[in-house]
Amino acid sequence: MASNVHHEVLGTFQFRSRKRLTGVVLGWLSTPVWFMMVLSLWQDGMTVMATLLGSVWVLWLLYSTADAVYSHIEVYYKGLLYRRLGRGWQTIAFHADMRFFVHRWQYGWSLFTFGKQVKLRFEMADKCYVIPHSFTQGERMVAVIEHYQFVHTLPLFHQAYEAGHTMDLGAMQWSRSTIQVGKRCLLRKQVGKVVLSDGKLRFHVLNEKGKSKYFAAAKVPVHKIANVGILCRLLGFTQQDMLKYAYDVRRLPFL
Repeated sequence: MASNVHHEVLGTFQFRSRKRLTGVVLGWLSTPVWFMMVLSLWQDGMTVMATLLGSVWVLWLLYSTADAVYSHIEVYYKGLLYRRLGRGWQTIAFHADMRFFVHRWQYGWSLFTFGKQVKLRFEMADKCYVIPHSFTQGERMVAVIEHYQFVHTLPLFHQAYEAGHTMDLGAMQWSRSTIQVGKRCLLRKQVGKVVLSDGKLRFHVLNEKGKSKYFAAAKVPVHKIANVGILCRLLGFTQQDMLKYAYDVRRLPFL
């Protein structure tokens, strides 16, 4: 049974996140259109197709409605309680050595952007947990998780860094002397500036005159970097920078 105040393992309750109702509402609003399609098929003698199409639509509508009402996440200081339809409660306890990935994206049309989405993934030992983008308050969840990491994970990060170890951050490896992005290895002393834009970190190396080159020598999507909040904080980026520049922009080609 979930607690709304305090959990003996996960600590103090922070807030509750529920699934967005946009898809369910649109589904119910479009029901008359589907009914007309099924009726048209039935009148044309395609009874099997009409029955199949109508059954699939009704089952999907009932399931998605029940899922939106039942499923939710309770966010605590040290973890999450995740309730899903048909699976009950699942406990996701945070650990100092966990790998946390954040995938942010939004849709773009011309000069406008809209529809921000946030998807979370946790990697702990041999387990992987995913929080889909259909839940509300994604950035608020990220803030709680990264606060935990700043307290518990950042000291381990500093210790490994000072000891000269190479840290595996998923799509890149980080050490005191090198930055490895894919097959490209950059010496830290060669890197002039690091730019965060359009959901990517771009590393610019220095030219012969000691100025950063215009084109990036390597770039990596931030959603492929583990514990990216810690890394970006060490690189000098603020939380406001993450909220503004860490989003991928998916352009809509048909508008």
